[in-house]
Amino acid sequence: MVLAALAMVAGCAPTITGPVQPAGPALERDPALPQLDAEQSAALLVQLVAQFNSQPRVALAPSSAGRQLIAQLAALDPTLLNRDQRSQLILLTFSVGLSQQRLAGAMALRQHPNWWQWRGELGGADQRRLDTLEADYLIAIGNTADGLALLLESVEDGGRDGANRVWALLTSQPSQSLSALARDAALAVRQLANLALQLRASEGDYPAQLGQLEHWLADYPRQPLARSRPDYFIALAEQRAARAPIAVVLGSDDESLAASTALSDGLLTRYYQLAARQPLPPLQFYRVGADSSYRDLYRQLRSAGVGRVIGPLRRSQLDRLASELFAAPAAQPASSLAVDGDSPVAARPAAIAFNNLLPTLALNELSDPAALPASAAALLGQLPLAVEHELEQLLERALARSAERILVLAPGAGWGARGARWLQQRWLQSGGEISISYYSGSERDYTPLLQAPLALDASRQRSRDIERLTGLDLDSRPRRRQDIDLIILLAQPEQGRQIRPALDFNFAADLPVLATSHIYPGDDRYNRDLAGIEFPASPWQLEPSGEMNSDEQLSATVSRQLNALGGDALVAALREAQLGRVDAPLYGSSGVLLANGGNYRRLGLWQQITERGTVAIAAADRDQQAARNRLSGGSYQ
Repeated sequence: MVLAALAMVAGCAPTITGPVQPAGPALERDPALPQLDAEQSAALLVQLVAQFNSQPRVALAPSSAGRQLIAQLAALDPTLLNRDQRSQLILLTFSVGLSQQRLAGAMALRQHPNWWQWRGELGGADQRRLDTLEADYLIAIGNTADGLALLLESVEDGGRDGANRVWALLTSQPSQSLSALARDAALAVRQLANLALQLRASEGDYPAQLGQLEHWLADYPRQPLARSRPDYFIALAEQRAARAPIAVVLGSDDESLAASTALSDGLLTRYYQLAARQPLPPLQFYRVGADSSYRDLYRQLRSAGVGRVIGPLRRSQLDRLASELFAAPAAQPASSLAVDGDSPVAARPAAIAFNNLLPTLALNELSDPAALPASAAALLGQLPLAVEHELEQLLERALARSAERILVLAPGAGWGARGARWLQQRWLQSGGEISISYYSGSERDYTPLLQAPLALDASRQRSRDIERLTGLDLDSRPRRRQDIDLIILLAQPEQGRQIRPALDFNFAADLPVLATSHIYPGDDRYNRDLAGIEFPASPWQLEPSGEMNSDEQLSATVSRQLNALGGDALVAALREAQLGRVDAPLYGSSGVLLANGGNYRRLGLWQQITERGTVAIAAADRDQQAARNRLSGGSYQ
C-alpha cells in the first residue's frame, strides 16, 4: 500500500517531474517488502512522486508514515531506472531521509559504485538542489567541513537565505569544532571559521564585533559571504546604541528567592565583564510577589523609561504575566448612539494592556504557547532551561542511529517523570517502540528495576522450565533481550552512579547510554561509576567550578546553571537592543542558543564521561557508524 500524503520541509525538494518507465531490484531494502520487478518499481515510483508533489511544503516531523516512505523508496533499484527516474529517486531519497533524520538510503546511494555517474546525470536546478541536499547530508553525518564547502559554492545562488544558513550552521558549532575547521577545512571555510571564533570571543560587545567584521571584509573581499552577506553581518553594520534601562523582573516569594538571587548573580557578573569594555544601559531590579499586578508593573516600567525587560523566571509567573498583559482585550458592546456626529459605535477592542507592553525576554516557556496572540509574540521572547531541549537532542541521536526500540529509566515523579512521558509521546509518533521503567528516589538496589525491561526474569523462568521438564540441574546464565537499541537515563548523579553499574551487572554493558546534563555534577572524583555515559553538556559544566556560595535551598549545580542563564539572558537582551531580532545562534554559558523570532532553543555540547572527567565526542560520526553496523547486522555500538 502506497503511503498517504506526506508533507516536506519548505524548499527541501523541487517538484519532481519526468517520464516514468520500468525499474527493478533494490539497492537496500526492507526484507519484509516484496521483491519488485521493473514494472512494479516504475509504478511505485510514479505513485510516490505524485503523492510527494501533491502535498504542501511544511515541516515533516519523524513519523511512522515517514519510516514507511523510506522503506518504499528502499524497494526501488536505481540501476534499472532510466536517467530521469533515477534523478527523481535520488532527490526524493535525500529529501525524505533528511526530514526523517534517517540517512541509510542516502548513505547507500552514495556508496554505490555508480554514484558519481548518477550524480552527473542531474542537470540544472536538480543538480543545484542535490548540492544543497548532499551538503545537508554531509553535515548530518559529521562531515561539517565538506558540507559547508559545498554550501559555499552555491551561496550566491541562494541569496541572503543561503548566506544566513551557512552562518547559522557555522556559528552553532562547538568552539573545538570551529578551531578544527579554522585549521583543516578548505580555504573559504577556514576564513569563515576564524571570523566566527573572533566574534565568539567578543560576544556581547557588538561594537568590537563590528570592528572585527570590517577588518575581515577588507581582507577577504572575494569571500562568498563578503559578496552575499548574512543578516547578522548587516545587523552589526546597522547596530544602534542601547541606552534605555533594562529591567530585571524576578519573584520575591519564598519559592523563588534563592533561584532569583542565583540568576541575578550570574547576570551581574556578566554585566560587569561587558561594562569594562563598553558603555551599557543601566539595570533596574524589580521583585514581584504572588499578588503583584504585572499590568501596574509595566506601567511603572514605561514611566521609568525602561526599554526592555528580562524575566520572569518561573513558569507560573510567566503565565500570569501573559494572562494580564498579552491576552486579547475584550470587545466593547455595540451602541446605537452616535459619537460626535459619527456613525454608531461598533464593537471594538478595549485599549488596555497593549499600550503598556515592552519587549520582554522571559526565562521560561508559556504553558500554552498557542494562546499567545501574534501581536504579542513580537514582544515576548522565551529563553528557558527546558529539559525538553535536551530530550530533543537525545531523540535526534536515536533517530540518527536507526534505533527502533529504546529503554527509558526515569524517576517516578518530578522532571524525570515528565520527561519520560514526553519521550514516550515523541518516540511513538516517530514510529519507534519504547519501554519505560520508573524508579523511586529511595531506591537502593536497581537490579530488580532492570529485570523486566531487560527480560532477565523471563530468561531465568525459561531455564527453570527446562530444568523442570528435563530433571537436570542446569548451569545457565540469563540472557537479556536483544532488541533494545539504546538506553536513555534520566537521573541525577547520585542515582546514575548506582544505575550504570547495575546495567553492567545485568548484562547490558554493551548498550549505549544517553542522559541529560543532570547526570554530570562537574566533580570528577566520582566519575568511575558513570563512565561511558554520553550527554549534552552546557559550557558552564566544562569549566572549573571554584568555590560556590550557593544558597542552602539550591544545590551548587543548580546555582551554577542559573548563573549561566542569567549571563546569557543579559547578552541576548543586549543583542536584541543593539542589533534587533536576528536569527543567528548565540554561543552562551548555558548552551548554543538557536534563535527563532526572539525565542531560543538550547543545544548542549556532546560529551562522554570518563574516569578522569569528560571528553568531547563527534556524536554524528558515532551515530552513523552505529547505523551502518545495524544495517550490516553487526554490533549496535
